[in-house]
Amino acid sequence: MDINASYEPNRYNKRVSLGIYTKVKSNTFLLPFNFTNNVSLGGMFVTTGNRTPAEFQISRGSEIQLQFMLPNSTEVSDVDGEVIWSDTCIDLQNKYLTYGIGLRFTKMNKRTEKFLSGIVGLPAADA
Repeated sequence: MDINASYEPNRYNKRVSLGIYTKVKSNTFLLPFNFTNNVSLGGMFVTTGNRTPAEFQISRGSEIQLQFMLPNSTEVSDVDGEVIWSDTCIDLQNKYLTYGIGLRFTKMNKRTEKFLSGIVGLPAADA
């Protein structure tokens, strides 16, 4: 795999770097304390450390539940989602490989949506 190759998947939403601890669970797996690499209004990338997603029995299409605390908040956000991909990801800026999962949001509360709109620079739906 050429680490200098560019990869631009089809994206509908702008991504921004944001590292927050996230709990990801489904009927078949639990990732209790993992770190996000980037987020958008449409989803996020969650690292699985030095373990492959296959070790957690994570597969494309799995329905998941996310829990995370937004920065400067004590409220836990509960978000539903779906695994879009699970594999190795190339961090082109820092030129390293990491394991993780790409998640698409399917349901979230208005507060979380408003926060994510703010960090990616888009107006909130109720603004």
